[in-house]
Amino acid sequence: AFATYALLAYGRRARAALILAVAVATARAVSGAHWAADLAGGGMAGAALGVLAYRAALRIAPRGHLSRLRAYRRPGPPAVAEPPSA
Repeated sequence: AFATYALLAYGRRARAALILAVAVATARAVSGAHWAADLAGGGMAGAALGVLAYRAALRIAPRGHLSRLRAYRRPGPPAVAEPPSA
């Protein structure tokens, strides 16, 4: 859930969270602590909870930190060059 939320909120800067989550899941599968299906189900549930938390944060604080991050990442309208004045 944290990795999904971080990726939605901070984009590429949060790749480390995703890499860590995948590494932990892989280590648990290799060590035999969990079945692959358990890890896949947990990953899907975590992703869904991360998306829900992100959307709830945007709904609760529409002008908060996350909305400013989204506006910063979202490309603006193309700049129109003004003709030179004589």
